[in-house]
Amino acid sequence: MSATPHAILATLCYLVSERGDVLSTLMHERKAGEFQQGSWLAFGGKNNRGESGEACIQREFKEETGLSLINPVLRGKVYFDNRERVFPEGKMYPDNLVDVFECSNYTGTMKNTLTQVPVWVPNDRLTQLNMPKGDLLILDWMKNSRAYYFSGVIRYKGEYLSQSEVTFYHQGGKVERIVKDYLQT
Repeated sequence: MSATPHAILATLCYLVSERGDVLSTLMHERKAGEFQQGSWLAFGGKNNRGESGEACIQREFKEETGLSLINPVLRGKVYFDNRERVFPEGKMYPDNLVDVFECSNYTGTMKNTLTQVPVWVPNDRLTQLNMPKGDLLILDWMKNSRAYYFSGVIRYKGEYLSQSEVTFYHQGGKVERIVKDYLQT
């Protein structure tokens, strides 16, 4: 009998590029019937067994968008603690341990799939999208330009974000830890 993992390994990449003179990020909206339907997300997915985060994000990005990432940078790692989380579709899901990448260079021709249509969203409009609150935290953590790496945990209770904790690793060895509790509204 095989053990059920307590966390699924996954990746996520924010591909940021100038579109005209506007800095934009490639996103997609989850379709009806999909996990987190109606939410806007960056591209990524689950690691195959034995696959590194770097290999996973390259494969997932190519499969989902048709684009090949050039030198994606690992910005952080986030643990989504889903033990007490209930998703809007009423299902329970395992925890996720996600490698978060950022990239600004790519090659290839963008494609649409039956379930995912890549859309360039101006960065100043990202927080206006219907994004999961945890993903909004990740965007905020990535803005901490003094830090070269972050490690975070995002906890939910029911459908609501209940707590986050993040550690920022700065050049010169400075470490900054922030824990926040959230009201359930």
